[in-house]
Amino acid sequence: GSRVLLSGKAFENFGPKVIASRVPLEDAALASRTIHVVMTRSDRDAPELDVDAEEKLTDELQPVLEMFRLLHYQSVATSQHPAFLKFPPRLRDSARALAAPLLGNEELLEQLAGALECQVPYMQVDRFSEPEWVVMLALFRLCHVQPYDVYVRNVTDEINRTRRETGETGCYSPKMVGHILNKSLGFSTRRRGDGYRIALTLECGRKIHRQAKAMGLNRSDVLPPIDVESGLVDQPCDLCSEYGLMTDHEGRRLRTVFELHEEKGFMQCTNCGAHVYSDDARCSRCETPR
Repeated sequence: GSRVLLSGKAFENFGPKVIASRVPLEDAALASRTIHVVMTRSDRDAPELDVDAEEKLTDELQPVLEMFRLLHYQSVATSQHPAFLKFPPRLRDSARALAAPLLGNEELLEQLAGALECQVPYMQVDRFSEPEWVVMLALFRLCHVQPYDVYVRNVTDEINRTRRETGETGCYSPKMVGHILNKSLGFSTRRRGDGYRIALTLECGRKIHRQAKAMGLNRSDVLPPIDVESGLVDQPCDLCSEYGLMTDHEGRRLRTVFELHEEKGFMQCTNCGAHVYSDDARCSRCETPR
């Protein structure tokens, strides 16, 4: 219902917007709310859309669209199609809005999901520009390697290392990271000695994993590429399993080394810890009976 004033006139600003640019959008928040379409040169000779052609299209299509709206106004509703669940939250919102006028047509919904799936990698890369997401990624990674406490300076070092690896310029300061942890993500820090820390209690661990899932993270985001490719995780995490985070972004399940050994018929010796074939009567290293 609001209007925008420009050059002495009031304009309705509601409706879809098209932003044409030869370079990507620098505003991460804006970019994450857009449907990105790559347009390349074409050798087709497209007819010119002049005023007469535009009016002809309007006369043909506008009555059809208006009648469709009148007939189906009560049927239009936000779609809860399961294919949208694998999208990041903002892309999921866009998908549900675009699917609303499809009236539950399964074929069209599948086509829409397939068309939007290519947006996911672009949005994941672009999220490195979002401070809250970058801080959450670092905290999620550190909670799997730090036994008891995570200090703000540890999170800051991890963020700046990740930004360097992804080609981002500029560094985060501990003050900025502490502010995001406390005010944006809701993780309270407490002073100990000359630093501020987050105590990694079970309750805090659950909160980290819940937040990570809500922000579209999973275990593959904190693993080396070779581990994601192999589908193996060096250390198991009960909370990752509990919250369904033991996957990559293609939906493949990540397994631990212990699970792999069990599948291959190996078991761990209770005396020396060596992995031996389950049919062996004794451990090949220490001769302990199975």
